[in-house]
Amino acid sequence: MDKATIENMRLGIALPHSNRYFDAGFFDSFMGVMRPLNSIILRPRTHGPIDFVRNELVEMAQLHECTHIVFMDTDQVYP
Repeated sequence: MDKATIENMRLGIALPHSNRYFDAGFFDSFMGVMRPLNSIILRPRTHGPIDFVRNELVEMAQLHECTHIVFMDTDQVYP
């Protein structure tokens, strides 16, 4: 990506989960992930089927005018 694209990017980091708690392994690894300054963390307001949760996160990204979205599943551990 060129510099202008990066400067105009707003990244939505979506954390889809269907329960109220994050696994400790995910949380610890997520806190170590470098994130762009112009990013926002998106968490679902409701808890239900994962397809419903993912759709809700896409709608939230649109409301926050995100140009990009990445889903980081909460049952994973990231390096």
